[in-house]
Amino acid sequence: MTFTGGAQIQTQTWSTGNAGAVTINATDSVSFSGRSPFGFPTLIDANNDGGFSGNAASININAKSLSVTDGALLIAATQGGGNAGSININVTDSVLFSGINGFNRLSSSAFTSVFLNRIGNSGDININAKSVTIENGAQLNASIYGTGSAGNIKINASDRVLFSGANSIAATNVGGSVFPGGGLTAQPVGSIGNTGTAIGNGGNIFINAPSVSVTDGAQLQAFTFGTGNAGNISITAADSVLFSGRDNNGNLSGTYSMVGFINVPTAIGNGGNVNVNANSLAVLNGAQLLASTFGTGNAGNININAANSVLLAGTNTAAISSVGSSNAPIGIGNGGNVNIKANTINVKDGAQLQTSTFGIGNAGSINISAIDSVVFSGANTLTNSTVGSPNVLTTKGNGGNINVNANSLSVTDGAVLINSTWGQGNAGNITINATDSILLSGSGNEFNGISSFVNPSAIGNGGNVNITTKTLTMLNGSQISTSTASSGNAGSINLFLTQSLMLDGVGTSINAATANLPSSTGNGGSIFIDPQNVTLQNGAGIFTSSFGSGIGGNITIFSNNLSLYNSSFLKAETASANGGNINLNIPALLLLRYASRISTTAGNSLAGGNGGNININAGFIIGIKDENSDIFANAFTGNGGNININTNIIFGLKFRPKLTPFSDIVASSQFGLQGSVLVTTPGLDPSRGLTTLPLNLADPSKQVNQSCVIGGKLANRNNSFTISGKGGVPKSPSDGVSSTQSLVELSDPVASSISQATKTEQKPEMTPETPTRLVEANTIVRRNGNLELVLASAPLSPAIPQLACQ
Repeated sequence: MTFTGGAQIQTQTWSTGNAGAVTINATDSVSFSGRSPFGFPTLIDANNDGGFSGNAASININAKSLSVTDGALLIAATQGGGNAGSININVTDSVLFSGINGFNRLSSSAFTSVFLNRIGNSGDININAKSVTIENGAQLNASIYGTGSAGNIKINASDRVLFSGANSIAATNVGGSVFPGGGLTAQPVGSIGNTGTAIGNGGNIFINAPSVSVTDGAQLQAFTFGTGNAGNISITAADSVLFSGRDNNGNLSGTYSMVGFINVPTAIGNGGNVNVNANSLAVLNGAQLLASTFGTGNAGNININAANSVLLAGTNTAAISSVGSSNAPIGIGNGGNVNIKANTINVKDGAQLQTSTFGIGNAGSINISAIDSVVFSGANTLTNSTVGSPNVLTTKGNGGNINVNANSLSVTDGAVLINSTWGQGNAGNITINATDSILLSGSGNEFNGISSFVNPSAIGNGGNVNITTKTLTMLNGSQISTSTASSGNAGSINLFLTQSLMLDGVGTSINAATANLPSSTGNGGSIFIDPQNVTLQNGAGIFTSSFGSGIGGNITIFSNNLSLYNSSFLKAETASANGGNINLNIPALLLLRYASRISTTAGNSLAGGNGGNININAGFIIGIKDENSDIFANAFTGNGGNININTNIIFGLKFRPKLTPFSDIVASSQFGLQGSVLVTTPGLDPSRGLTTLPLNLADPSKQVNQSCVIGGKLANRNNSFTISGKGGVPKSPSDGVSSTQSLVELSDPVASSISQATKTEQKPEMTPETPTRLVEANTIVRRNGNLELVLASAPLSPAIPQLACQ
C-alpha cells in the first residue's frame, strides 16, 4: 500500500466531536512519501483542527513494513480543548522514517501534540517491529505546547534500532517534551525561543532492542520548557548501545534531558533521568549523554548499567564525548548524579564524565563501580580525559563527590580526576576503593592524576582525597594533589594501603598545598599514609606547602619500611607561616640514599614562620656518609623546628650545626633560634638473660679424695701418691716415643642368668682374610746423602693420660 505525491488520509474534527481513528491493515508494506506539486505533504491527519473540545483520533498501522519518507507525516494532534491521539505501529519487519520535504522543509514525522494555548494531553507513539530506523532529519515527537501531559514514545524491536544523521534544516530528534509555543517545525526540537507558557509533564522515551545506535547527530530528547517535569529516557539493549558523532551542522548525537534552555530560562520543573541498561555501551566522537537544568528545578540523573563494558572515547571538532549532569549558569537547582556500573569502564582520548553546578545549587556526584577495571587514559587537542564535579564561577553550591569502586584503577597519559570549587561552596570529596591496585602515570607537562582544589575566586574548602587499595604506584610526573588559592582550606589526602606505595620520577608527588597568590590565605591540607612499605625514587616526593599566608599541613606515615632514593624527598614548607610537621612511624628500616632528604622549612620569603617538627620512630635509620642525604628542620626568620628521633641505631648520618656535602641531621634557623635534636635509643640491660649464681661457693679442698693424704692418722698405712704418664709436664725431645694408648685391665664379664634354655644356631665359621701389613719407613735420606734412623710412631688415638694412685 503506497501513499505518495501529497496523498492524504484525514479524519479531522472541527467541532466538539472526536476525530475518527485511522486503521491500516496490510499483509505487505505500507509507504508514505513525498508531497504534491503545491507542497502539500503526503500524510495521515487525525486532528482536532477546529479549536473545540473534541479529541483527536488514533492512527493504527499493521503491516509487514512501514516507510515514511521525504517529508511525509503521521499526525494525531489537537488544536482544541481535547486530547491528541496516539500513533500505533505494528509491523513484522521494518519501520523507516527518513528525510525531509524539499518544498517546505518539513521532516518526515510521527507527531502527536497539544498545540499552543490548548488544554489536553498528548498521545503516545508506540512502535513494534523487527528493526526501526529514524534517519536524515526524521522525527518522532510527542509534545505539549499548551496545558497537559506529553505522551510517551515506546519502541520495541527484535533486531535493532537506529537513529542516524540529519540534514541542513532539522536534526533527527526523538522527544517527549513540554514546549513554550509553536506547532510543526523543521527546527531541531528544543530550539524554539519564545517565552514558555506550557504547563505539564514531559513524556518518557522507552527503547527496547538487542542493539541501539544513535549516530551522526541523531538525538533523543526529553525537555521541559514550560512548567512541569521532563520525562525519562530509558534504553534497554540485550547486546550493545552506541552513541557516536555529529552532523554537518554541529548537532551532537546523544540523549538530552533538560529543564529549560539558554534562551528559555523560565522553565520550572525537574529534569528526567537517562537510563541505559545494556551488555555494552560506547559513547564516541563527541557524542553526549546529558541531564541539565537551565531553569528552576533539579537536573536528572544518568544511570548506566552494563553487564560487560562502558567506553567513552574521543572528541570531534565541535565537542567532547561526555556523560554529565549539570546546573547551568542561569539555573536554580541541583545537578543530577552520574551512576555507572559495569564489568570494565574505559574513559579515554579526552572523553569526560562530569557533574557540575554553574548556577545556584549543588552539583551531583559521580559514582563508578566496576567488577574488574576502571581506566582513564589519554588526552587530545581539546581536553584531558576527565572525571570531574566542579562548582563553577559565580555559583552558589557545593561540588559533587567522585566515588570509584573497582578491582583496579589506572589514570594514565594525561587523564585526570578533579573536584573543585570556583564559586561559593565546598569542593566535593574523591573516594577510591580498589581491591587490587591503582596506577597513576603521567604524560608531558600537563597535570595528570587526582586533584581537589579551591580556585582564587572561590569561597569554600577543598575536598578530601581518600584512597583504599592494596598497592598504589605513581610514575612519570603523576600527582595526587589538594590545593587552595583562596581563603578556603585545602583538603586532606588519606591513603590506606595494605601493601605498598611507590613513587618514581621527577614531578611525581603526593602534595597538599596553598598557592603563591595574594588571595591564598587558607591552610594547606594534611597527608596521611598507612602501607607496609613506602618507596620514593628518582626525584619523587611527598610534601605539604603553603606559599600564601596559611599554615602548612602535616605529613604522617605509618609504614614498616620507608626508602628514599636518588634525590627523593619528604618535606613540609611554608613561605611566611608556620611549617607543618612530619611524623614517621617506621618499625623496621628508614633508608636514605643518594641525596634524599626529609625536611621542614618555614619562612622562605623571610616573612616569619617557625619550622615544623620532624618526629621519627624507626627501628633503624641508615644512610651513607658521602651521599648527602639529610634530615633537617630549618627556618629563616622564625625558629627552627625540632627533630625528635627514637631508634635503635643511626648509621651514616651525623648531627651537624648546618648542612654539609655529607649526610646530615640539622635543626637550624638563619635569623631565629635553632631547633633542637633529640635522639633516644632504647636502654639495653647487659645482665638481661643471665642466671644469678649462689654466693656460697664450695671449698675446693673438700672436693679431693683424702685416701692419699700425707701424714696424719693414715700415714702409717704406707700410702703413696705417684704421677705416671705426662701429667702435664712437657716431653723432652730426647725422650723416647711412648704409646698414646692407655693400658686397661679388663674384668671378666658377669654371666647373665637365663631362665630357660636358649637354642644355639650353628653358623659356618668365617675365616677372615689377613690384611697385608704396611711397614713404615724407619730411615730418611737427607739431601746431603746422610741416612737418619727414625723410630716408628705408635698408632694415634685420643687418650687421656692416666693418673695412678697407689
